[in-house]
Amino acid sequence: SVKSVDVALLDDNSEKKESKIPVRRVLKALLRARWREEDMFQVPLLLNTILKIDSDRSVLNSDMDEELCHRVRRLIAATLENRPKRRSGITQSLSDYIIYLITDSLATLVHSTPGNSNDEANDDAKKEDVGLGGLPTAALPVGAASTALLA
Repeated sequence: SVKSVDVALLDDNSEKKESKIPVRRVLKALLRARWREEDMFQVPLLLNTILKIDSDRSVLNSDMDEELCHRVRRLIAATLENRPKRRSGITQSLSDYIIYLITDSLATLVHSTPGNSNDEANDDAKKEDVGLGGLPTAALPVGAASTALLA
């Protein structure tokens, strides 16, 4: 997973000359790549990566087109559907490592959700109809906020 990024990750619209990575194009390419929903090694890594790279939601925002919203929604839905179930106890259907990847990506999703404080960023989030993970509600599966907390 992406824990820290040593290079300057800048938007395509950035005026800085040292921009090495066009973040907007990279994120769109990742989301449009041929990943499979049933590959639970790949899906949580992709989800975690896009959430951490675009932590300020300069790409994953209300300006996303329908295709990108659909792909983000699929990533989140697949991750939520395969989250560890307490009722299964120690006999989970997935390996411990895959469960870790899923749980880590869901923790990143929940952690990046705007809080309930009265700061200006949260007021902007409420105006833009932002939900879980600071993502637009159009990019979230139905019931994602309540299900993510069960992991």
